[in-house]
Amino acid sequence: MTKSVTIKDVAERAGVSKGSVWAALKTGKSSIRLAPATRERIQKAARELNYRPNIVAQSMVSKKSHLIGFNFSCNNNLWHHAVQIINGLRDCCNSQGYSLVVYPANNVDEEYQNLQQAVNRQLDGLLTIPLLTDDRHNAKEYCRIAKEVMPVVQVCFPLCPELPSIAHDFSYIAKHATEYLINRGHRQIVLVTFDNYREPDNGITSFEHNQGYEMAMLEAGLSPRTFSHEAHVLKHTADDTYQVAEQILQLSPRPTAIVTSSNSAAYGLIKRWEELGIKVPDDISIIGCASDLDVPDCLTPKLNSFKTEFEDIGKRAFELCLEQKKQMKPEQFRMKLQLAEGKTVRDLKI
Repeated sequence: MTKSVTIKDVAERAGVSKGSVWAALKTGKSSIRLAPATRERIQKAARELNYRPNIVAQSMVSKKSHLIGFNFSCNNNLWHHAVQIINGLRDCCNSQGYSLVVYPANNVDEEYQNLQQAVNRQLDGLLTIPLLTDDRHNAKEYCRIAKEVMPVVQVCFPLCPELPSIAHDFSYIAKHATEYLINRGHRQIVLVTFDNYREPDNGITSFEHNQGYEMAMLEAGLSPRTFSHEAHVLKHTADDTYQVAEQILQLSPRPTAIVTSSNSAAYGLIKRWEELGIKVPDDISIIGCASDLDVPDCLTPKLNSFKTEFEDIGKRAFELCLEQKKQMKPEQFRMKLQLAEGKTVRDLKI
């Protein structure tokens, strides 16, 4: 059996200490400073000896697994954004010497099993887009793990106020969208959101969207009006808003603009109105307040909506997770996104 090459072997070949070898080959920051020539000599020796780090041994010395976990639902409209988040996490892991363990979940029970696996693997931290279905969730387990085992950072959906999170400022987004329409002459503006918009715990996104929308309307001296459709936590489609699309057209006076809590709802309204001969934006304007669905411009007008750099969210969540290892803080970072211009809003004469 061929003998494994050790740090000692590399140190002897390069004529340096084992600590210098560790510093030269370590990914990320090190307290040991090396001259560029020394670092290159060590790396050359490692290549010549075909040295491969012993991850298990390194973990025992540093008391770290060098593993970061990412949990998310693989059964909803955000799966493609989860992939973008993973890309951001991958870049961070590569630069900091970590490996990424991905835990997709189809339901709350499967998510719970993922959490137990993460604990058993002794991860250094866990990032998660927590699941919530029909008032069922794993909030207590997340809090227990964060308190007893490892840092937990929530991404996109802040289910547990006790834990740090990085999410959108949903109230700001809806308020900004509504003000955008008001500034373009619209006065009859309706919010279309999920039917849990009165529940701050179980429907935080729609609840805050409604708050922001109502704030903008009342500040402008206008009357807010909200229409809701069923909230499918694991999956919602454009077809869910068909009935709402018809109800909106029956209002008197008819709204000139709509704000939606999801892009899929916006596309559903556009689709149904097109079938009824109602054109967007000629007859009615619309803005989407989420990045849950993108449709090619050749199939429908480019939607005025809020675009998110999900790779950046992944990177910021990773950095926050490493910070939490030093001191646990329930910090809530809320991102104020800017509206991306599309072709679904027209100006009215004021």
